[in-house]
Amino acid sequence: MTRSKILSKISGTGWYPVVAAETMIFKQSIKLFDRFDIESSVIGWDQKAFIMRQRFLKKTTVVAEAIVRARFLKKSGGSVRPEEILKLLGISDTSPELEHGIHVWNQNQI
Repeated sequence: MTRSKILSKISGTGWYPVVAAETMIFKQSIKLFDRFDIESSVIGWDQKAFIMRQRFLKKTTVVAEAIVRARFLKKSGGSVRPEEILKLLGISDTSPELEHGIHVWNQNQI
């Protein structure tokens, strides 16, 4: 979020991100002090949360993959709907359709 400048855009709003649910698959071990990169992408959203895919890579090899349900909360209490975040960022897109398995997983988190 820092690299994409999202945090700087929401800094004055009193909003902050939280992980609401996550599932992760390890294809190889990641040991203490192993170097790896993380690629994060928003793959969709619903009325309450963004769904993200995070890939953990050692060089070019994917060693783990996570699906994350992330929400934004207000310091004053309550939650921020994804449409409010998108509006602040100047994005008017509709959510891409989630892959079937991810859609089912997401529905089970609500």
